[in-house]
Amino acid sequence: MVPEKRVEDTMAAVALVAEELDVHLLVGGDGSHRGRLEALA
Repeated sequence: MVPEKRVEDTMAAVALVAEELDVHLLVGGDGSHRGRLEALA
């Protein structure tokens, strides 16, 4: 997971949608931002 993939933006968008719908996001991978993304989950 690297900043260029903008996973944080995807997580934020899914969080907004999840307020209205039953949705889940599964992110797989490893990289320099993994710890930061896990903290946001």
